[in-house]
Amino acid sequence: MEEDPTQPDVPAGSDPTAVSGMSGGTEPTIPSPVTGDTSNTGDTSNPDSEPTTSRPIRRVLRIGLPILVALLTIAILAPATPASWALSRAISRSVSDCVDVSGLDLDLGSWPVIPRAGLGRISNLSATADVVDLNGLRLSDVSFAVDNLDYSPLQWIGRDGPVTIKNGRTTAHITEADLNAYMSKGLPGLNIEIIDDKLMLHVAIPLLGDISVPLKLALDRGGLLLSPDLEDTMPTIGRLLPGLRVDPPEGMEMTRLKVSDRSIEMAANFNIDGKLQPIACDAAGGVKLSTG
Repeated sequence: MEEDPTQPDVPAGSDPTAVSGMSGGTEPTIPSPVTGDTSNTGDTSNPDSEPTTSRPIRRVLRIGLPILVALLTIAILAPATPASWALSRAISRSVSDCVDVSGLDLDLGSWPVIPRAGLGRISNLSATADVVDLNGLRLSDVSFAVDNLDYSPLQWIGRDGPVTIKNGRTTAHITEADLNAYMSKGLPGLNIEIIDDKLMLHVAIPLLGDISVPLKLALDRGGLLLSPDLEDTMPTIGRLLPGLRVDPPEGMEMTRLKVSDRSIEMAANFNIDGKLQPIACDAAGGVKLSTG
């Protein structure tokens, strides 16, 4: 058979339609090879583009991080007055069944104040109170200092819980007027006079008139004992007469006494681990008459 000179040479076994320039044929479409992971929905025309799924995350970070930094800055640098007021309210509320606290003012201590208060871990706290009423016995000019105070953050919302106080110190004063007001409730007719560093008990006895008895105030077994000072004149009678004893709650120990004109200054150390309400009630109930 003679070859058609108008046809190009086609190698044996090949498809003649795949040859470019064939008369009457069409340009062949050759698919591009596909390599790599096709799951990336990013812009493949730009090799430096990022996946579209990461864009919302980056947007949130761009907006959220400055807000978070601002909030942390406010928490660290904000004045402690709101937290002090809230904690003062929480403490007063927790002991209100047995102890009445007036004019409580807290200094929340070591920086940063707000985060520490929110987490329930306060260091170097100090406080003052105008009056602390222990079941009718008024203590005035009360001050507190505490190395560490730990409590549950749930107590901010009114939940009663335990507190831990380490290395606490307190001072308080009992005025002559407050001491007499308290004693008159259980022992009417008695009156205590505080002059300089001495105490004198005045008693009105029918038919005998007014009798004055010197008193001594002493530290006794971690508490206070106010008793007749008759060891030199009438020791037997002195031991029979009742004394006014103040027993501090568990964890507290009286450390100092000072009798001055018209008032008595006291100091104590304390460590507390438990709920404030029963501890406060124990303190209020510790004021009692005894024979020493």
